[in-house]
Amino acid sequence: MSIFYVIHQNTAWLALTPAFLPQAWTLTKKLQLRLDKFKTTSHYINMTKPNHYNALLEAGLTMFHRKGYNATSVQDIVDLAGSPKGSFYNHFSSKEMLAKEVIDYYWSKAEKAREILGDTSLTVPERIDRHFKALGCPEEGCLIGNFTAELASEDRFRLHLAGVWNQWIKTIASCLSEGQLAGSVNKKMSPSDLAQLVINQWEGALLAFRIERNPDVLTKARRLIQEVIKS
Repeated sequence: MSIFYVIHQNTAWLALTPAFLPQAWTLTKKLQLRLDKFKTTSHYINMTKPNHYNALLEAGLTMFHRKGYNATSVQDIVDLAGSPKGSFYNHFSSKEMLAKEVIDYYWSKAEKAREILGDTSLTVPERIDRHFKALGCPEEGCLIGNFTAELASEDRFRLHLAGVWNQWIKTIASCLSEGQLAGSVNKKMSPSDLAQLVINQWEGALLAFRIERNPDVLTKARRLIQEVIKS
């Protein structure tokens, strides 16, 4: 006859016919005494699934920034992310959907730079200058500017991009409005028009930087912005 031992929570149990129950009880107690001398633990292997969404979002940002929207394929993105192609379509219905989420993600990554615009310990001209300095000078330029140049003629992207531009203009305009009230910013233009002029100056400088690869281009742009906004 076969005897089956099942060990559960430091106790050994026997699967036997009724005729062997007395012997089984004695043997079980002996095994339990032995098992009680040892500390038994369970070990689990961490089988957490990889976060393909974040990897794909980061890969999309990198590839779109590097090659542009039209020149980037879904295969380029999944290869860089190290994700199966099926995972891409589990998270995004299309490359277009990913691109729109990348735009929002890129905008969110600049949050710290925008927070400077609300730092009341600085004058408004100082806030504006530090804001653009904090945005840095990526070799690929500004993703929002690049996408605007490439995709603004397509309605499926135009409205989404316009939303980001308008948010940026409003944020800077609000800061400039404070400066006009404080007398540190010129009042020849409305805050909104002045904000748009400032952003256009910066985006133009980023395009020049992509050609010249010289950070002095952006330093000069920041200086010109100061000359435009100061009263």
